[in-house]
Amino acid sequence: MANPFLGVRISPELNEAIAARMQQTGQSKSDIVIAALRSYLGISSSQQRLEEIEQRLSALEEVAVEVKQFAQVKSLSEKHQAQEYQK
Repeated sequence: MANPFLGVRISPELNEAIAARMQQTGQSKSDIVIAALRSYLGISSSQQRLEEIEQRLSALEEVAVEVKQFAQVKSLSEKHQAQEYQK
């Protein structure tokens, strides 16, 4: 299914701002307007969602490393206590 079409009239100021952004980024007018609408409406783009997921995954990986280190320290501590108990 094709995306719906939305035609709107904008002020010359907005048109100039969009044209300037097109020059800066190389994005199309549609891409710029869609990004602006998504931002205004609080709708994340798939790229933003991907970045959020990557950040959350990175945080989880850090926690996993800490848990692994804690488990290793605990294991060594338990071995040391067992050796002390055997003496």
